[in-house]
Amino acid sequence: MHQPASIALRWLYCLAVLSTILPRGGSGWVRMTIDSSPYSMVPVIAPLTFLALGLWRVYHVARFSATLEAPVYKGAINLLRKAGIVVMIVGALYLFVRIGYRPVVQAMTKTPTASGIEFYLVGLYLVRIDGFAPLGVILFEASRLMRFERQRLRNSP
Repeated sequence: MHQPASIALRWLYCLAVLSTILPRGGSGWVRMTIDSSPYSMVPVIAPLTFLALGLWRVYHVARFSATLEAPVYKGAINLLRKAGIVVMIVGALYLFVRIGYRPVVQAMTKTPTASGIEFYLVGLYLVRIDGFAPLGVILFEASRLMRFERQRLRNSP
């Protein structure tokens, strides 16, 4: 018996993958301070390949409803799936925060500084939750892989 993926789960998965593949947020100063970009020393072809593969996965999940289906199992595998979903929620929320934090910071500061230190500080804190989306996708996909492996072991002679 397979567990079908709901529309909400498919949306969440797509948002988490998008949060993973889109360029990291924050100013150049934040990137230089934290070095949050995993592509800082890699030629241009690697990030473009990563982007293309991520967009292909988003298309595949959005187009075909059975893409995220997996066999049903209880125990640690199910706990891993739920943990992956929770972490993907944080990663998807990070995508929206990363896109819309500038107007919020501008609204909260009555007189912005000339140096823009407020954006720098917010960017430093946002970089701390940058890795949640990839971690959630990895946990979720690991639970699917374990489910399929367990099903194959049970069905093999």
